[in-house]
Amino acid sequence: MKKIILLFASFIIISCSCKKATLDNKKKQNELTTNVTSNCPDDGTCNAIVYKNKKIDLLMDNLGKPYYQMSESTDKYVVKYEYIRTPLESTQDSGYREEIVFELNNNDKEANYSDIELVNQHFLYGRFCFCRGQTGYYQITKGNVSLKNSKLKVDFSTTEVPQIIKSFSLNIK
Repeated sequence: MKKIILLFASFIIISCSCKKATLDNKKKQNELTTNVTSNCPDDGTCNAIVYKNKKIDLLMDNLGKPYYQMSESTDKYVVKYEYIRTPLESTQDSGYREEIVFELNNNDKEANYSDIELVNQHFLYGRFCFCRGQTGYYQITKGNVSLKNSKLKVDFSTTEVPQIIKSFSLNIK
């Protein structure tokens, strides 16, 4: 009886591992390789992910603040850049993260979007910290996104909340 239970438990563990590996592979197939070429602040880490065949669905919460979900699309892709500050060991609630997310057209080999055009690209800046009244996503209408030869350069600003990341550049492969 113990052998049957052991065999059954082993089967379940192996089955779960296979499913996780399949999901991880599927997720990686939908991501393009990126290389962050701009400097990141010394007190944290920066990373970028490009999601192939995705678009941003811009939504509003019950307080009128924007947020997003990604959905399938054959003609768009989503760029997500993130800065995560290293939390202070002796301080609770010291976590701080900034996120920049926007979409571009799959067919664009070269593109340049400025200021109010960024609204059409669903350009969002997110600030997440223990900062009362200054956290969440904000639509950006002042900045520039430039794509040329797989090199993406972004600079932007907002007057609604303080920001650390104001520009970055990536190579998209």
